Formats: sequence, structure tokens, C-alpha cells
Amino acid sequence: MAKAAIPQCNIVFESGESMKALSAGFIEVLYNANPQSVGGTLPGDDLYYIAQ
Repeated sequence: MAKAAIPQCNIVFESGESMKALSAGFIEVLYNANPQSVGGTLPGDDLYYIAQ
């Protein structure tokens, strides 16, 4: 069942600044709904590792 479902999951890989922008937006939505869902505060830029 999982083998058939995985292609329909729309899982994608993002990296760099696009990953940071997408993740930050998602974390902000979670924070606005319930601050405790992300530990009570929005994380800083040190959350993200962007290879140089």
C-alpha cells in the first residue's frame, strides 16, 4: 500500500534559501496557531544550516 501511495505524496527536496523561506513560513503558521507547538518562541536563523 505504501509503495502505491508514495508517488502521490508530493514529497520534494528543497535546500538553501528556498528551504529556509518555506520552513520559516510553516513554522510561523504553527506558532500563530499555538506557540507551544514550536517551543514558545520562533527559532532564530541558527536553526538553519545552509552549506556554502
